[in-house]
Amino acid sequence: MIRKADDNQAAAARMELAWELYEAGVEIASHRIARQLPDADAQTRAQRLRDELDRTNAAHGPDLQPPACPRFSTNS
Repeated sequence: MIRKADDNQAAAARMELAWELYEAGVEIASHRIARQLPDADAQTRAQRLRDELDRTNAAHGPDLQPPACPRFSTNS
């Protein structure tokens, strides 16, 4: 039982780190856009950031699927 708790804590820590890295990347992109468009208003910068994030996500492919997990498979 202790092993399961350790695995869950490790998974939670990895997930938290992934989220923090994602947020840092968004912040870096936002600052870069602000430097590129110093005279643009906040709405324009926000739209540019959304566009860039959409392009980044699309680069991974529209058919990107998480790996199959037999434990949670609906195919019995």
